[in-house]
Amino acid sequence: MAPPPTLTKWHGSGFVLNYNSKTYILTNAHVADFPTKIKARFGDDGKQYTPKILKVDNDADLALLEIDDPEFLAKASPITMGEPALIGDKVRAVGFPMMSEEITITTGRISNIEVHNYVQGSATLLAKRTDAAINPGNSGGMVVNKNHQLAGIAFQGGTLDGQGFIIPTEVINHFLIDYFTHDIYRGFPDIGFFFQDCTNPGMKRHFGMIKSQTGIRVSKVDKTSSANDILQEDDIILEIDGYKVQDDGKVNTEDGDRLDHEYLFSRKQIGEQVHFKLLRNRKETTVDITLQNSAWVLLKLDLNPKWYAFPQFRKQVEQQKAQSAEAPEANVATTSKKKRRLRNAAAQDG
Repeated sequence: MAPPPTLTKWHGSGFVLNYNSKTYILTNAHVADFPTKIKARFGDDGKQYTPKILKVDNDADLALLEIDDPEFLAKASPITMGEPALIGDKVRAVGFPMMSEEITITTGRISNIEVHNYVQGSATLLAKRTDAAINPGNSGGMVVNKNHQLAGIAFQGGTLDGQGFIIPTEVINHFLIDYFTHDIYRGFPDIGFFFQDCTNPGMKRHFGMIKSQTGIRVSKVDKTSSANDILQEDDIILEIDGYKVQDDGKVNTEDGDRLDHEYLFSRKQIGEQVHFKLLRNRKETTVDITLQNSAWVLLKLDLNPKWYAFPQFRKQVEQQKAQSAEAPEANVATTSKKKRRLRNAAAQDG
């Protein structure tokens, strides 16, 4: 007899935020996504409430929830959004780590600001590193500044001891503006080109860059991207939206941070434009690109694909067809079996 099904439980943290004069709960996507049942409670009370999940963005690892219960709304004390946290700012991480039933607070400072790979999804977005301890269970909890305003959301532990990452207010605001402004949530843009550093002096001479110029070489443009037919291979990107691009692809922001240039795209909403200053065929020129979704990302956590396509198998199928046309009749059955296996590998119905 098969063993009875088991119920898997997990927990995380969250907090109440007021936005557009309404009360919501924010947490991580990896806390709130795919539940059979989800419950929420206050840190000083065991009573449970049932929230409604409004939106989950796995790329940004954010989830927006709502509880339409007068008792909950009367007790909630929403936090206000703070200014973007800077390196050296004091912060406190508030949550329920390590299966704790009581609120735990750890303190630290913002130690680094970087463009970081968000493990939950496929996006590379702004993140801030802190030495305030972030442990399992802290996920989705608020990180506040010295004025008890929101500085970010705890979401990933670091590879270094005592280091963790927070989703900063810049990313949170992008998520909220997108959700509440547009009929369909669109997410974060990706411009879709590959680049090469221009740190080699010989390479810079080859493309006609003068001593005062820095930038990166466009090595490939994705055919499905918004940059297709606008950026060209061997273009040298000198500036993006007025920010000078350094030879390693970094830009200096107005806050003094040195970030990957991808930050200049991800901070914008889909449909907005990015202005490029280029060196093309040894002459300076400018182009504008309207940002769109990342078209080349085939698999997303919250979408069930209808099929998968593998180009290398398609080629094998075509070769098999040609071979079967020339094969003797005695081999037809064997060939047909091979073709079926290849087709099954080339396209799988979801």
